[in-house]
Amino acid sequence: MDVVGMHQNHEEDNENESLESTKEWILKQEQNDEILYENIKKLEKSLLNHQQKVESDKIEQKSTLKSLFSEMRQNLSEDFKNFQTGMLTEIRDFRDDVKLKSSKSESVVARKSESSDTDSGTSEHGDEVDSVRKVIKVPTIDNGILLRDNYRCSIEKLERSSAGFREEITAINHAFVYFRDELEALKCEQNERIEAMDKAHKEEMEALRQELLTKIDNANKKDEIPKLMEQPVQKPQKIPKEIPIRFAIVGDWKLVTSKNLTEFYAKNHSHKHEVHSVNMRFRLVENKLTSYFFNGKDYQKLKCKCIGTADSAKNHWRIEGNQIKSIDFNGFSKETNVTEKCVRYMENGQLVVINEMGGVVCTRIYEKIKQ
Repeated sequence: MDVVGMHQNHEEDNENESLESTKEWILKQEQNDEILYENIKKLEKSLLNHQQKVESDKIEQKSTLKSLFSEMRQNLSEDFKNFQTGMLTEIRDFRDDVKLKSSKSESVVARKSESSDTDSGTSEHGDEVDSVRKVIKVPTIDNGILLRDNYRCSIEKLERSSAGFREEITAINHAFVYFRDELEALKCEQNERIEAMDKAHKEEMEALRQELLTKIDNANKKDEIPKLMEQPVQKPQKIPKEIPIRFAIVGDWKLVTSKNLTEFYAKNHSHKHEVHSVNMRFRLVENKLTSYFFNGKDYQKLKCKCIGTADSAKNHWRIEGNQIKSIDFNGFSKETNVTEKCVRYMENGQLVVINEMGGVVCTRIYEKIKQ
C-alpha cells in the first residue's frame, strides 16, 4: 500500500509540474504577443507621422507657389500700369502738339490776312504791289495741308511708341511663360520626390508589418499547447524578436566589451578608421549611413557612406542577411593593406561591431542607450 501511495503521489507531482510549466509557457507566449503587437502599433504610428509630414510639405509647397504667383501677378500689374501711363502720356502729348500747331497755323493765317489788308488799304503804291504780286505769283499757304502734315508726323511718332510698348509686352509675356514652365517643372519634381519617398516608406513599413504578422502566425502554429495526458510537457521555444538591422542600429550605443582594441590602434594609427573606445552613434537617412563618436561633450562625425553593392570600387555599405557590411578604401580604388572592412549585427539585444584593417581584427560589443 505504501508503494502504491508513493506512486500516486509521484504522478500527482508530475501533473502539477506539467500544469505549472504550461501556465508559465502561456504567460510567456502572451508577453511575446503583446510585445509584437506593441511593435506593430509603433510602426503604424510612425507611418501616420510620416504621412502627416508629407502632407505638411505639400501644403508648404503650395503656399510657396501661391506666393510666387502673387508676386508675379503684382509685377505684371505694375508693368501694365506703367504701359498704360506711358500710352496716355503719348496721347496727351499728341493732342497738345495738334492744338499748338493748329493755333500757330491760325495765327499765321490771321497775320497774313492783316498784312494783306494793310498793304492794299494804306500803301501809297497799292496798285503797283498788286501788279507785282500778280506777275511774281506768290504762293499762298494752305492751312489744311499744314495740319495734315502735323497729324501725320504725330501719328508716326505714336505708332513708333506703340510698337516699342508692344515689344516690351511680348518680352514680358515670354518671361511669364518661361517662369510658369519653370514653376511647373519644379512642382512636378517635388511631387515625384515626395511620392517616391512616401511609397518607399510605406513599402518598408508594410514589409516589416507582414514579417511580424508572419512570425506571430508561425509561432501560434508551431507552439501548440501540449496535451498533458498524451505527451510529456516540453519547454516552449522562444520566438525570435529579430528587428531588421537598418532600424535596430539607429541610436546611441554604450561600449561594454572589446577585443584587440589596443593592437588595432597601434597598427592603424596613421590612417582614419571607425574604431574608438567610447560611445558611438549611428544614423541612417536617405540610404546614407553616418557614424559618430562621443568626445565627452557631444558626438562628432566619423564617416558617412552611401549604399552600394559588393562589387563596387567606392566606399559603401550594404545589407547581407541581417548584417550591415561596409568597406572604406581610404583613398585607393582597390583593396589594400589600409582598407577598412566592418560588419555590424545584433546579438541578444546587443550591437556587435567587427572591424578589420591592417591585418588586425577588432571586436566591440555595445548596449543601446535608452533615450
